[in-house]
Amino acid sequence: MCKCDIKRKLVGGLVLAVLYCAMDMFFHHVCMGSFYERTMNLWRPMEETRGLMGFAYVGYLLFGFIFYCVYGFGFEADKAKWIQGLKYGIIVAVLIKGAGGLLMFPFVPYPGKLIFDWFLIGLVEYALLGIVTGLLFKPKA
Repeated sequence: MCKCDIKRKLVGGLVLAVLYCAMDMFFHHVCMGSFYERTMNLWRPMEETRGLMGFAYVGYLLFGFIFYCVYGFGFEADKAKWIQGLKYGIIVAVLIKGAGGLLMFPFVPYPGKLIFDWFLIGLVEYALLGIVTGLLFKPKA
């Protein structure tokens, strides 16, 4: 079980979900937007994408709550919170974005540079989410 109370789980998960969504909007619209426009053949039409965004928002919430709760399994009270969070975020990034990108690459027609850029974006996002998690997390008394 997560080493924190239900209220902290809910607040922490919601904070992480909103932060993750905001970072994704920034990275994917501002930083990667022109690349996506040049590769429109790889993506759903924008109108269809907008109609499916509810799935993404549920995914952000699910990710936020799970990311927050899993952190508690390895929490060590005597270590710096932000450092623990940073390490945790990097480990999750390598697992999800690193291994996930390598597993996906042979099966989808995405350019290797895109997979690599997604990994770098994920590394930054998850490291920041890890730091925030480390700072927010308070174990049960």
